[in-house]
Amino acid sequence: MIETMAERIAHYIKASTPDHQATVPVLKYALAVLLNMVFILVFTLGIATITGKVVEAAILLGTFALLRQLTGGVHLKTDFNPRTHIECDPRSYK
Repeated sequence: MIETMAERIAHYIKASTPDHQATVPVLKYALAVLLNMVFILVFTLGIATITGKVVEAAILLGTFALLRQLTGGVHLKTDFNPRTHIECDPRSYK
């Protein structure tokens, strides 16, 4: 669903500004990330509004965003410690 929406919007943007250097795949990726974030926020805050827990949900979303920024995640190379990395190579199991 998100990928389809992102692709349609990316084609629309590229048709509107064909001289721009951004390609459709790059626009699609950026839009997919943005749409995913928007849907998560809207869904979470919508459910929080229905249940009356908007403040708690906002704190949770903010805390999670801060945690992701501080810890980086799997793809952020600067917080990656190679000494704690365990490589799972099937060829090493003989």
